[in-house]
Amino acid sequence: MMDSGYRTEVLSRIRNALREVLTEPRTIPAGNATSEVVDKLGTFVTEFKKVDGEVLMAKSHSEVADYLVEIINLHKITKVAFSDSDVLEGIRLESELGRRLPEPVKMLRVDRTQKKGDLVPLLGDVGLGITSCQFAIADTGTLVLTGERERNRLLSLLPPIHVVVLYPHQVLGSLTEVLAVDSERLDQTITLVTGPSRTADIELTLTKGVHGPREIHAIFLESAARD
Repeated sequence: MMDSGYRTEVLSRIRNALREVLTEPRTIPAGNATSEVVDKLGTFVTEFKKVDGEVLMAKSHSEVADYLVEIINLHKITKVAFSDSDVLEGIRLESELGRRLPEPVKMLRVDRTQKKGDLVPLLGDVGLGITSCQFAIADTGTLVLTGERERNRLLSLLPPIHVVVLYPHQVLGSLTEVLAVDSERLDQTITLVTGPSRTADIELTLTKGVHGPREIHAIFLESAARD
């Protein structure tokens, strides 16, 4: 069992790793997380930040929507697309965003019946893609998207900004742990996302966003996130 002093140190390290995006401090949802989850989440946040990812610890559905609206306003985004994942449905993302977005911003719900060939032109001018994921890997700050949970994974590849919404208990320690998951829970089609897209030319000049999103954000929900 983690002693209180060490737990305080862990929580402090996590808080220091986060960028303050909203006006009030963001803290890890430790009230409903075990010490093991806290440790893995702390490692994930540290590694995710190293690869230029941004993190929000959300205590409510409203905080998720407020964070997304800040991104939309900051980048002057006019079209947002989101998946039909159970996580996004559970936080009523469409209605929460709909109440906050100005009239010109369009929202597109991408469901698992839509074909890839139809989606490519639809997503061509989307500025923000929002998905969930199946797991996150603490050791490398990697997000794991699967064909079963996110059948239209183009949302994680085509828009210049990708936001993933997930729960702390979805963080596993390593890729080995992910691959050891019971086959009924792990889909055969897996996409591993570690930070924004990076491309280097012959002179090793690094550019973000050439072959994928230039920004990636992870929003963690408390297990009992309230309205």
